[in-house]
Parts: sequence; C-alpha cells; structure tokens
Amino acid sequence: MTDQGCVSEGMRIAALGPLMHARHGTRISTFPERTWRAYLAARTELYTLDPRGPEARVRLRLGKVGESA
Repeated sequence: MTDQGCVSEGMRIAALGPLMHARHGTRISTFPERTWRAYLAARTELYTLDPRGPEARVRLRLGKVGESA
C-alpha cells in the first residue's frame, strides 16, 4: 500500500488480490484464511478494514509500517 500511495486513503480490498499476484505471484487461496478480507482481519494490529462492500478499503495502521509482526 505504501508503494501505491494509499496509506491514508487505503486500498480497495478487491484490488489487492490481482496486485499481489501480479507483483509477488501470491495467491490468497494458498493461505489458511482463503480470502484477503479474512487474512487482513486476522491481523488487526496491522490493518484497519472498512465494512464489507464493493468499495471496502484496507488501511495500514499508522506506526506499524516497517515493524516486524
């Protein structure tokens, strides 16, 4: 998200999957959570999520960028 310039406004969760696959070859289906929303929601110390919906966004929690999880 920091590369996208989206720290304060967030990034659409729907856009995260294609971006992660294109940049890193990562498919969420290979993780236990199986969806990006579930993956992000399991890491509340790092991410804030909008309520469900087509325009829902994820934001990094300020002060957490660069810290090890």
